[in-house]
Amino acid sequence: MSTDRSRSTVRRGSAVLATSVLLLATAACQQEAEPSEPRLDDASSAAPSSDASAPEESAGPTASGPPELGETISSESEVHVGQLPASGKKRAAADAFVAYLQERARTFSTAQLDLQALSAVASGEALQGVQSYLSQLTESGHTAVGDSWLEVRKVAIGGNQGRRVATLNACVDNGTAEVDAQGRAVESPPPAYDLESLVAQVASDVWVVTTFEASARDGECSSDT
Repeated sequence: MSTDRSRSTVRRGSAVLATSVLLLATAACQQEAEPSEPRLDDASSAAPSSDASAPEESAGPTASGPPELGETISSESEVHVGQLPASGKKRAAADAFVAYLQERARTFSTAQLDLQALSAVASGEALQGVQSYLSQLTESGHTAVGDSWLEVRKVAIGGNQGRRVATLNACVDNGTAEVDAQGRAVESPPPAYDLESLVAQVASDVWVVTTFEASARDGECSSDT
């Protein structure tokens, strides 16, 4: 969601689960697209709800920090998932967000688009941003690799006119970077990103990410606690 590259100032200040390269460039591209809110099978509506679910903690590798410019990075790219809502619609939306970050990471690390797989987890801006950044990687002959460590911190469910949309806030510690053909980092990415997405319910048990924004942090996610 590396949690979240472009040749603009936006790429460095605010923007691939996922992470320096995996996040920034896509978020920059998304500012130009119109959001998509798919209609649901269920026509009922709901008022926004607070994130009352108890979080679920997952044990896993700890964040290793971002790579340095010129550092050789493993071609592996994994999204390590930590805090998530425990159950219900909030958990379903969070799981969809994780799946989106994982597909971003796979796409950018291999420089290969699986449109069917991406369309299963994203639409609108979130999908278009991945396609746009992949085009940049292909043109430069680079890939984006490295691990990221995700914490979903808040999920609020809202809805109107037959739609359910979750506003999701997360933080991702970043171990990713754009690399050249020799696997050497061509940038010095920030240590973490704050992420925000809209995740729409398009069927009773299907959620897709429709928007994705990432803002670079000065410190790791743990610095907030």
